[in-house]
Amino acid sequence: GPSLVRWEPSGNHYVVSFGVKIVTFSKSGDVVRIIQAPKPVLCMEFLSEGVIAGGCEGGVVQVWNILSGEEIHHIAGLSARVKAIGHLRQADIGLECGDDDLPLVIAACSDGVVSVWRLEDGQKLGHVNTGARITTLICSTYDPSTVQKRRRKKKGEQKKEEEEEEEPEIKQEESDDDSTATSQPSSSKQKAKRPAAPSQTDRKEKKKRVEPKEDKKGKGKEKTNTPTSSKQEKGKAKSVPK
Repeated sequence: GPSLVRWEPSGNHYVVSFGVKIVTFSKSGDVVRIIQAPKPVLCMEFLSEGVIAGGCEGGVVQVWNILSGEEIHHIAGLSARVKAIGHLRQADIGLECGDDDLPLVIAACSDGVVSVWRLEDGQKLGHVNTGARITTLICSTYDPSTVQKRRRKKKGEQKKEEEEEEEPEIKQEESDDDSTATSQPSSSKQKAKRPAAPSQTDRKEKKKRVEPKEDKKGKGKEKTNTPTSSKQEKGKAKSVPK
């Protein structure tokens, strides 16, 4: 059965590998071309429109035209079977390239070795032993200036976020100050509402209210004093005849 499926960048065709066979289909599902590989294909990667590279058993990388079936490039001598494949444009990493602008091919083998190859002459440009069984490659360019710009941009965004976080705190403090300022007049109003000290007229009125009680007591005294005075008068009356 099929083991790998890859779509062309334009989406007009897709390629399916069946062991040592690679079949090109149109987007409608019609068979366009059948390509015979020397060994089973384990991984595939489109290098450009209509051009695909396949990593095979036995440490071989082959490049085909998916429409004509022609073999364009052949790289042999890899350390082990090729499990993953990727590519980079030479211009993107500052290398001079020919008129064809052929990309560099990066291959990862089952023994953990990742190597870089030039398609024009099949020359290996470098390799590294990762000590791991790599099954997938993602290739991208590294530009130090771009990385620095991204870092500066990130720092600027972080600083902006910190300033935005500080602004609500300042506004909160200002609102607190405003609330205290507004609360002070209210306290003065409360002070103004406090009852004033009683005036002289108020005291006089209060005295008048108390005076009736004193009058009652006075009347009581008059009542008690009246009999004594009448007795004295009687005594005086009796003394007159003598």
